[in-house]
Amino acid sequence: MSHHVDDARAAEINETVRYTMWSVFAADAPMGPGVEAGEVAGAVEAALKPAVADDLVIRGWYDLGGMTADADAMVWW
Repeated sequence: MSHHVDDARAAEINETVRYTMWSVFAADAPMGPGVEAGEVAGAVEAALKPAVADDLVIRGWYDLGGMTADADAMVWW
């Protein structure tokens, strides 16, 4: 499979300025019984929708459970 990029597209990509940021979040309290992770994800997605519409690119979400006691999730945007 070829991933050929034409010269005009390559120039556009190379001329685009992007910045990166990683943000780390900690939960105020554990999710208790009856709280669905999908509901939380939906609320976060809805909150970020205006920023995504304004060209924010979310590269990924990372679970930090077991890596550090003072953080739960990291987002790369």
